[in-house]
Amino acid sequence: MKFTPIDKENWPRREYFEHYFQKLPCTYSLTAELDITALLAGGEKFYPAMLYLLSTVVNRHEEFRTAINSEGVLGVFDSMNPSYTVFHSDTETFSTLWTEYDESRELFKRRCEADMKAFGAVHKLTGKPDAPENCFPVSMI
Repeated sequence: MKFTPIDKENWPRREYFEHYFQKLPCTYSLTAELDITALLAGGEKFYPAMLYLLSTVVNRHEEFRTAINSEGVLGVFDSMNPSYTVFHSDTETFSTLWTEYDESRELFKRRCEADMKAFGAVHKLTGKPDAPENCFPVSMI
């Protein structure tokens, strides 16, 4: 995982970043209705396929890979990994997992399915430990 610090003194977005970070803290989220008929017709497992598609979009845009690292430095990660939840119907709780992103759809889906198999039954808030700092949260209904 590579992290490139941003030179805030010469960053064209500095004024905007400081305004929204210090004076008007905010987050972003997206809710959209999607037609997933073709995806379901292809026989893929829904959750890993959607995680892959979402992660691919996030990783295409530097703005979505911009973060503050564990040392408090603003910068850009070279890639981001999805952090997502699995639901436990027996306890009506969930666990957080994460999967290392890869541009290869098949490799990512294999990793995701392996993570779900290995950690999906862990009944703790953190199902898969040791999440790297280049994760982004995903919540899908």
